[in-house]
Amino acid sequence: MKILNLTSACIVAGILASSALAVETNQETIYVKKCSECHGMNGEGNPVKKGPSLDHQSIIDLNITILDLQGELSINGSSSGEHIDMEHNIRAFEKEGYIIRPLDMSKFIYNSFNPEAKK
Repeated sequence: MKILNLTSACIVAGILASSALAVETNQETIYVKKCSECHGMNGEGNPVKKGPSLDHQSIIDLNITILDLQGELSINGSSSGEHIDMEHNIRAFEKEGYIIRPLDMSKFIYNSFNPEAKK
């Protein structure tokens, strides 16, 4: 009986550990859970949170911005102000298991919110 309980405990511990390490890669889910508070549910922005609107940006501009924020590009040079806050947020999201894929996120934002995408 003790062996069965130990085995059961190990299985449960393994399940809990694997769910704690779960990685979220669905860009829509990430946007809704992590981005919409500052950028709006429709990419309209939120001035109170200092989140700029995203609803009129091209896929290319969105992709470049995300890559820059992730540190993959160095467009803005040394960061300051709001930009450095967003860089911090993206690193925090990754530690929480939210993996932002720049091109996929850019396509999601553009196709979901930009009026030009609907033409």
